[in-house]
Amino acid sequence: MVYPVSQRYEDLIDDRGSGAYGKLGFGYSQDYSEPSLLDCFKEASTVGMRVSQIVCGDEHSLAILENIEERENSHRLFVWGCATNLQLGLEGDVSEDVLEPHALEPDPWDGKIRFIGACNHYSCAVTMDGEVYTWGSGDFGRLGYETETRQQRVPRMVKGVANIQRVALGIHHAVAVTNTGIIYSWGRGINGQLGHGEIANEVNNLYVYCV
Repeated sequence: MVYPVSQRYEDLIDDRGSGAYGKLGFGYSQDYSEPSLLDCFKEASTVGMRVSQIVCGDEHSLAILENIEERENSHRLFVWGCATNLQLGLEGDVSEDVLEPHALEPDPWDGKIRFIGACNHYSCAVTMDGEVYTWGSGDFGRLGYETETRQQRVPRMVKGVANIQRVALGIHHAVAVTNTGIIYSWGRGINGQLGHGEIANEVNNLYVYCV
């Protein structure tokens, strides 16, 4: 994590640190040395929405908002920061920084997003049904699409995995765990970080066998 974001008990967001690329979400690229409340999420709280998860990439941020009264299928993804590598997942020709939180439209998951991840120029989401979606820069096969993909503009499902609970994103590789504890990994493997017993990059998601 390059800059800190903390969630307060009111389920709002305090933000501070480097504001380059608009990644703090205040509408401009100014740095902040002290926590400052994001007004847009304060407004959301007045209509029954609250932040359930927030993650930070190097130059972008993601947050899930849920409806307190209708938690089932009411989760929405908001994105902001650098869009140079398509890591925000926005449709259209979005190449400039997004300086304030922006809802991902259309919603690829119909409100059923459960978990999000962000790292160096790419992002991921896990749905209530255990599906994994990735988008952004695909260096070293880290998007997990079976074929080398340089960039993915909008969220795309990763095939070959199911019942996923969580995904951890490294700079150039990703690891996912199922609800039964099975682990998959893909991406850069030159240092053995995939756990496959080899030091090769892998665009397919493969089991990690323990010995």
